[in-house]
Amino acid sequence: MRDWSDKFLNRFHMDAEIIVKAPGRINIIGEHTDYNLGFVLPAAIDRGIFFACAESEDTLIEVFAEDFEESVKFLADIKSPGDGKSWMKYIRAIIVQLNLRGHYTKSFKCIFGGDIPQGGGMSSSAALCCGLIFTLNELNDWQLTRKQIALIAQAAEHSIGIKCGIMDQYASLFGKKGQVMLLDCRTLETQHFPMELGNYTLFLINSQQTHEFATENEYNVRRSSCEKVAGILGLKSLRDADESMLEQHKDEIDPESFKRALYVIEENKRVLSLVGALRDGNLDLVGSILKSAQEGMKNLYQITTPEIDFLADFINNYPGALGARMMGGGFGGCTINMVLNEVFDQCIDEVISSYKNKFGRDAEIYLLHLEDGVNVV
Repeated sequence: MRDWSDKFLNRFHMDAEIIVKAPGRINIIGEHTDYNLGFVLPAAIDRGIFFACAESEDTLIEVFAEDFEESVKFLADIKSPGDGKSWMKYIRAIIVQLNLRGHYTKSFKCIFGGDIPQGGGMSSSAALCCGLIFTLNELNDWQLTRKQIALIAQAAEHSIGIKCGIMDQYASLFGKKGQVMLLDCRTLETQHFPMELGNYTLFLINSQQTHEFATENEYNVRRSSCEKVAGILGLKSLRDADESMLEQHKDEIDPESFKRALYVIEENKRVLSLVGALRDGNLDLVGSILKSAQEGMKNLYQITTPEIDFLADFINNYPGALGARMMGGGFGGCTINMVLNEVFDQCIDEVISSYKNKFGRDAEIYLLHLEDGVNVV
């Protein structure tokens, strides 16, 4: 990648030794099921983060964020992520987690940047963590497996208060071109298969309503609710719960937690149902499942917003649309949508105009291709 080689040279006045691309991800179905050890159906996409890196002659780690035009410098033997800008905490958290596992990096210089919208629900944070760890794995010849990289990346997020599941890291690392991945978040077993939508176009609509700060708190609140209900049911996670079990303990569970647990149970079933529908070529059922997932996130898990609901409802009621739902942690970001090719252009024009008139925001459309996971380029 000549462009990133040039960026690195211009910034640090030396040649990059390695350039890596870490993709973002979409999730076809299965929101908030990963930390409940259930099933998810993500895919790596052609939007991502690039890293250009080389060993440094001094004793410092220096990382420059191209998109923010900011840099951070620190010694490699740090013990805490510390304070500062969000992206800087991620970088330091990664080094701390590597150090804790005995993977002490050479001093290095790195520049990174890309085209994953922050707060859009495409997992820019997982791409950042997985991409940098992968880069340092190559630079230091640690020979970490992709599974090990995923778990270290997850630990880095946990260490700064983001109690994420494992889906985002696995999608970024294990993606395959043109395929979606069924991930069992308990066993970490994966199955890849083609995403064949016939005459339908898969795309995202970015509400331009970023969700970073709301999601961090509300995400953790919902995870705690799920863990509490699982404990009441005598289970390690809601993966093993069903509706009848939940109903038997209804008097012991507060109404909000009951609704959230019900959503997780239903969403886990939706993942497997949608996989079956895709394999059978039953696209009408795929659309129905997407619509059901949107209703669950809105009414049970309560993580949508008026803007997101407007976009999903618009697509779900549009002639020639298969289905739409919010994608990601919630409280903004993108909807994932499937619409007939022949009405796509008109649909997009109308939804952008209607959204602008109602909310004064300029929605963005992302056409996506499914790509391979993190790799050297």
